[in-house]
Amino acid sequence: LLQVSPEQIFDFLTAEEIAWREDASNGKTDYLRNRIRHWIIPQMLIEYPEVFSDFEKLSQIYSAHAKSSTSLFYSKYSVEALRDSAWRFSINEFEEYFNKDSTLNAQSALLKLGFTQSNLQQILEDSTQTGSYFRSKLGYELLKNRHEIWVYSVPKLEPVEWNELGLILEDVRPGDWIYFPKRKLRKKVSDYFNELKLSRLEKLKCRVLRKLQEDGSTDQSIVAIFLKDRILYSTMLVKFAHT
Repeated sequence: LLQVSPEQIFDFLTAEEIAWREDASNGKTDYLRNRIRHWIIPQMLIEYPEVFSDFEKLSQIYSAHAKSSTSLFYSKYSVEALRDSAWRFSINEFEEYFNKDSTLNAQSALLKLGFTQSNLQQILEDSTQTGSYFRSKLGYELLKNRHEIWVYSVPKLEPVEWNELGLILEDVRPGDWIYFPKRKLRKKVSDYFNELKLSRLEKLKCRVLRKLQEDGSTDQSIVAIFLKDRILYSTMLVKFAHT
């Protein structure tokens, strides 16, 4: 109804004998929108009768530009890449692509993933350290990884149990540790990941293979740690079975 005047609406309702309700606040000038409606718009129509039709043309031009910009962005950063790996931007690219004045304004791409304008601004700040991230309610993360900014879908994997073998494959838990028999050394999995210099996304993709106890619960005995098709840690038994 943007191109329909109030007078046209009233004429239509009257002609069709349709009853309507007028909000009492519409006649007041307490609100900015009403002051614009009652004071500014009538004067604009006197001085510039084509104002609304021209606004509509500008709106259509802007919408076409926004669609073209978004299509260009997705041609370079596909939805498949977002799901399977990550969108990776240099700091300069990120500033360019998500600047409202950019010819490739792709802010909407991240806003649709559940991030906020504040998230985009904060991740670019000099004070934001490597490893800083934001997680959206839709299950995506925005990560500052050294001199890049990554956007990715948080991996999800249901646990897989092999009861006959007494094993379960599942996510890493806070406080998990592994044991190195030769060195008689016990180490936190989180510390081990840091030694391997894994990114946050790689850590999220890691899965651990645990021993199941007789009652079905799991102990802290981790048999192996996998990152996709890589074995990051394993006992000799798992190395032999994998081979």
